[in-house]
Order: sequence, then structure tokens, then C-alpha cells
Amino acid sequence: MKKQNRSEIPSVIAAIQKDLLTVYSGMARPAHKQMLGDRFNEMGGTTVIADYMKFLTNDVGLDQEGAVLCTIACFDVLLNFTHSSHNFASALGKTDALLMLLKQAEQLKTGYKSSKTQAKLVVYSLAILHNCSKTADNVNALRKVGAKDVFTQYCDPTKHEPSIAFYALISVINVMVGSEVTSFTVHDNMMAILVKYLAEAVKSAENHRAVVKFTSAELEFSFYSTEQVAAICILGKNASCRESLVKKKVCEHLVRLMEIGDQTEQELALNAVWELLTVQTFMEVIMCPSLTDTVTKLKEADVKEVADAAKRLVVKVDQVVQRSRRGDTVQQLMVSRKDVSRGCEYRKMCMRYLKQLNIREETWDEERHACYCGDCHAATEEDNYFTRGDPPKEYGVPRGWHRFAIHVVPQKKHHFEKWHRAYHGTKADKVKSILEIGVLAMPGDNIRGVGKLVERPGHFNDKNKPNEDFDTRQIFVSPSIRYAGLHTYATPSRYDDEVTKKAYNSQVAFQVLIAPDCYTVGEQTVGATHDIDPNFSNQELEWATNQRGSVDLYGLLVKLVESD
Repeated sequence: MKKQNRSEIPSVIAAIQKDLLTVYSGMARPAHKQMLGDRFNEMGGTTVIADYMKFLTNDVGLDQEGAVLCTIACFDVLLNFTHSSHNFASALGKTDALLMLLKQAEQLKTGYKSSKTQAKLVVYSLAILHNCSKTADNVNALRKVGAKDVFTQYCDPTKHEPSIAFYALISVINVMVGSEVTSFTVHDNMMAILVKYLAEAVKSAENHRAVVKFTSAELEFSFYSTEQVAAICILGKNASCRESLVKKKVCEHLVRLMEIGDQTEQELALNAVWELLTVQTFMEVIMCPSLTDTVTKLKEADVKEVADAAKRLVVKVDQVVQRSRRGDTVQQLMVSRKDVSRGCEYRKMCMRYLKQLNIREETWDEERHACYCGDCHAATEEDNYFTRGDPPKEYGVPRGWHRFAIHVVPQKKHHFEKWHRAYHGTKADKVKSILEIGVLAMPGDNIRGVGKLVERPGHFNDKNKPNEDFDTRQIFVSPSIRYAGLHTYATPSRYDDEVTKKAYNSQVAFQVLIAPDCYTVGEQTVGATHDIDPNFSNQELEWATNQRGSVDLYGLLVKLVESD
């Protein structure tokens, strides 16, 4: 492919089929497919294939049959590897490929219906762009090249094939940031299409996938229910979309997913109903068959995240009922977290725990302390995830934890405007020394009063790491408290509370700011076989930096769970 010779196009097609596509399709396990995509990326495959596609488009021309066949073969590779490998998708976002795909989709949007070849080029372009839009690193890159506008143009099912409009809708949702979704205008028929595909996915007993068929291109791809429900969670913030989805009985399919889905599907379905529930939609939502019984049952679920999501939904039902009785018509009345947690017993217990850590009082910025226990978080009606920084990136709210805000020096307060938010789990006996030096240190650092830092037992080190190039001498953080709060990182210790007279497993973690351009994104390293956080791919849960001065501490998180 590096030679870019017209006469060798047929042999390039054969090589792609033999060395990449056949090997990929022969792999049954997603982890193996990810490894293949990662390896191809490490070999420089993303740049080579992007350059070759440019050669086919600009030098040969897609009016030549061989160039079209080779382009589609390249598209097959991109579609597969961007689906399986975060590293591949992220690297592709740093090439000209995204702009090339968008230009192609833009140029063909009016004529593709009359040509199967053009329809294939459009479908492949949108599908690859959709895969890339799921990678956080690519969102800003896609926005810069105008992806939001191109996706939006394809979102009208009266002008485009419904399956194509569906792909475009999910993709445009992925690249929206902040409050953009609240003013997003979409054809009402799109909500019917979304509900239709969700119904198909829920009925697919084996894997909860809907088969999306593109008649004009004679192609079909699959869509998991989780991505569709995640889209509904976002569309639920838009008043017209919310009311349309409820009228089209989407809650019936969400309830069914609560009943038969895995823990990720159950939690997402509960969160989707939470978003759809307002004073205006209350009666239609609450009258959904089996909703009340199913949510009541899930309040006792073994998986804490599912139980918490069910309890949060029940709290909102009560809030909406009270609001309706008062005659309030607004969707949400913002309640300050400080007011909500004023009498919170969990907050008081966390404060008692903090005292026994013997941290100097001047460390804390009491005005910014915040309780994120299940009751307090539910009462505020705040989202579970927020977007911060420049470029914007999401992080998870630390539900179940209490944050003790750390004073940030005036010279660093501007970091709140552009830096990203993340978490770092640690041991309770390390908190005091970390706060005294004021930064997170790296293995190998020689700290006054502490000594030389080494990797913690069970963590990667020079003799035990995933590959030779993996650098263990870095600071590791995560946008997900669920990951940073795993026992591997936030090591539990026993706490006996003097008031309740009960024993608790205590955990601590730091909430941090991290400079946007200083870290690499990597996959989870705890051997998880399920989604750790429904909002993040397992392939992008670890952020690592070896740059000093790139991480600021701004909160100490405490979590207390009663011992069995």
C-alpha cells in the first residue's frame, strides 16, 4: 500500500482480504479482534491506509471500478478495527481520514439513492465515522471538521433511508457537548425509528442487538441495545424528543430491558426512564405496564449500581408528584447540594472519619464540600456525568462518596476552566503524606519523610507489565470513579464509627484536575470481563501522564460501606 501504484490495486485488494479481513473474521473473541486492531495501529496501519484511500480518491478516482473495490475493502478494515480497537479509532482521528469520509458523505448525500456503489460509500463512511465518534479523543476532532452538521443533514428520514438517518442520529448525539442537545431539532419520525430498533434489540434474546438493514447499499450492521438506550438518555434532555419518545411507548421496551438485561442494560434503562420522567410526561411514564413492580424489585438488586439507579428513579417519582401537586410546570427545580446534605447522616459520618486521618484544618475549602451519597445525589436531580475542560471531556459524578474540597492556590484556579476532571484511588494511610507534598508522585520519586516510592503490590512494575513499552513510572487517573474506586486502587480499610457503633469498609480517592494535552488514554488493567462504567468504554478508563505539574488535587473523596 505504501507504493501507491495503480497497477497493484488488485493485489492490494487481495492482500487486504487475506491478511486483514479474513484473519479478523476468523476471530471469535472481541479481545483478540482488539489486539489485531491495536497491532495494526502500532505498525502504522492507520496512516498507511488513510494515505492509500487519499491516493484512490484523488489520484485514481472513484469512477474507476478497481479504485471503488479497493476503497470498499479499505472501508471494511476501518469499520472493523474502529469498532474493536480504541487505539486504532483514536489514531485514525489524527489522520485526514475523518475529513475525507465527511467530504464523501457530504458530496454524495443527494445522489446516492440511485447508485448502489454510492450508497455503499455513504453507509460505510457514516458507519466508520459513527465508530470513531464513540472514542472520546475523536469528539473534538470530528467537531472541528464539521461532523455535527453533516450528521444532522442525514437525520431526516423523509429525505434519507431510515436506517441511514438512524446511524446519523446516534452519531450526532455522540459529538454533542454540554447543553447542545436541548436545542437540537430532529424529525419526529426519527423517534419512531429509534423506538423500533430498540424493540427489535430487546426481542433479540441472545445478545440484544438490532439488525439495521441498508436497502440501497445491500448492507446490514448490528446495533446493541446499550448504545440505543444511552442515546435515549441524552435525547431525554430535549423536551420535544422526550415527549415524542414517551408517546411512542419507549418505556415499555425500557422496562423489558430492566427485566431481562444484564447489569449495564438495567442501569441504563433505569437512567433513561429517569430522564424521560417530568411533570408533563408523568402519567404516561408511570402508567407503563410493570414499571412500578420492576423498579421496586431492582431497588433490592445485588449489583449496587443497579439498586442505586432504581432508588434514584423512585426519588424522582416522589419529586415529580410533589411538583405536580404544587402546580409547578418546570422540568426541574435545581436544589443546591449543600442544602440537601445539611442534615445528611452519611455526610456527618464521613466527617467523623476524616477527623481520625489527622489532616490539618487549613487544607479544606469547606464551602465546596459536597455529599454524593445516594440520597443527596438523587435529591439534587443532577446528571450522573458532566462535561468539563477544553476540549470538553466527560467524567462521572462520584455517587456514593463524600467530597472534602481541598484549597486550590489562586495561581491554579484558572485550571478549572480548561483542565479535565478525573480520580485517583489510594490507601487511607497515604492521604496525609500526599496532601503534605501537595501532588501525586510517581514510582521512583524520592519523597521527603516518605522515601522512594515503588509500585504497590499487585500493580504493574518493570517485571510485570502488559508489554515492554508500558511505562509504570507515571501518574494514573480515570474519568470514572467506578474504576478509580475499585479495591485494587482505593484499598479498603476498617473504620469503627463512634456514633453508630458499627464497623465500615472505608475507601479514599482524590478528585483531580489534569491538563488536557498531557496524558495518554489506555484500557482497564484489572482483567474486567464486563463494562465497568456504562458511560465509558473499558478501553479508555486509564489516563496516564509522566509530566510533573500536570495534575492538581482539588478534592478528597471518602466512601463508607457497612461491613457484612
